[in-house]
Amino acid sequence: EESLARAERLLQKRSPAGALAALEGVQTPSTGADRARFLHVRGMALYKTRHDYAEAAEVLRHAAEAGGPEALDDAFHAARALARADRDAEAVVAFRALAAANGGTRQAGHALYLAAWLALRHSMPNAEAEMRAFVDHRDARRVPELRRTALFELGLSAFESGRHTDAAELFALYAEGGGGIMEAGRGHYWRGRALEGAGDAASAALAYERVRQEEPLHWYSLLAEARLAALGRPVQSPFVGGAAPATGEHTLAWPNVPDDAVFFATLGLTDDAASVIAAQANAIRAGAPRSRRVEWLVAAYRAVGATSAAFRLAAQRSDELSRPPSDATRWAWEAAYPRPYAREVRRIAAEHDLDPAYVWASMRQESAYDPSVTSHAGAVGLLQMMPENARRRARALGIRYRAGVLRDPVINLRFGIDEIKQHYDRYDRQMPLSIAAYNAGHAKVSEWLARTPGEVDVDLFVEHIPFDETRNYVRRVTSHFARYRYLEAPTQPFVMPLRVRAPSEPSPAAAE
Repeated sequence: EESLARAERLLQKRSPAGALAALEGVQTPSTGADRARFLHVRGMALYKTRHDYAEAAEVLRHAAEAGGPEALDDAFHAARALARADRDAEAVVAFRALAAANGGTRQAGHALYLAAWLALRHSMPNAEAEMRAFVDHRDARRVPELRRTALFELGLSAFESGRHTDAAELFALYAEGGGGIMEAGRGHYWRGRALEGAGDAASAALAYERVRQEEPLHWYSLLAEARLAALGRPVQSPFVGGAAPATGEHTLAWPNVPDDAVFFATLGLTDDAASVIAAQANAIRAGAPRSRRVEWLVAAYRAVGATSAAFRLAAQRSDELSRPPSDATRWAWEAAYPRPYAREVRRIAAEHDLDPAYVWASMRQESAYDPSVTSHAGAVGLLQMMPENARRRARALGIRYRAGVLRDPVINLRFGIDEIKQHYDRYDRQMPLSIAAYNAGHAKVSEWLARTPGEVDVDLFVEHIPFDETRNYVRRVTSHFARYRYLEAPTQPFVMPLRVRAPSEPSPAAAE
């Protein structure tokens, strides 16, 4: 009982590896509520560590059969684990069975969608009909975000089948379906692709221009700019609205940073300094004009080196970040796209012939610039290195590996940049592929590339990544990189490649 309770606490605290360790050597109860509880905790710990989805599927299946209070969630995650273990045909069967037995629940709606999505991805018989049936199913109303996504998947299927007019209509429905900026940009971009496929270049260009208005330098905006250039309509600036208006009040005095925060910062205790500022945030903001109080607080965090705290505030300033850097907006840009550990990043990146912006873009997505963060799966530090990968890097670099070393920012950067560079070289410096490999592993990326010999459209390649996390990761890191590049050299912006390909021959890194 004590070990199980400890495992539950660790799982709740986002430490699935610790939960598994707490259950090591504990015998599975043979019957009753304790059996269901034990199997649920162990199965979810296995699922969240991401190391053995096949075992997670088996344990969670038994947990569902044990009939505890989490039985429905256990059955759902058992099916998801099958899919993540590349046993998609079995997963489809499991999702369909779950939906049939549990109608009227959110899990049933989610399962119906995933069954249809997997069927589409594998071109199973009647897959489009299954997805259309999901859109009209009563349980789809319980998962409106998935019902909207189903419209996109149907549009993509129509596009790849050459039914461009149908695809354009479905993408328009998706774009106008009430999602956020990403969904709108995605829908309008693919509507442009469908219109272009139908031979209507003028309407396609209008759709691409609309994408640029949704969110400058975002993944789909970058793609739209590249498509416009291919149509002979290159754009001069990624910012449709131009520079921020002049107010004559750009200069702002430095905030009065609390003495305690300065003291902690002097000792290198950045977290303590940030805590002092957070506790006195209202007093700090009160010293600035009302319209600039967030800017004042961000400046206070940056003054004590609290990069992550400043970033989290500035990243919410969509108004400033939707306009180019200027006297009025640069504070938000510099805080939302900071350059922490600049000397170390530039030096190590130069040693690896890597753009420092690539490192900071990865750092932004991996850790939000927090060197102390640890993920569900056990990844640690600025570039979220997994300990087993770090041990290999340490041996290759001749560095002694010891417990806690990944919380050292410089060591974490050395290991992480080395891994980024190996993926970058492996895929012939094709950034969308190396970004995907850093998240999902090079074996997965090579497997996905092998499905389409030769060159493939980068937009289709990314849409077909079967993991939501990796698909979003590629889009976001690329977008971050483009913004870093624009911040440093607005006249030399990042240009999105429209095609990617498998490397012609293995690089030295591939043989590691």
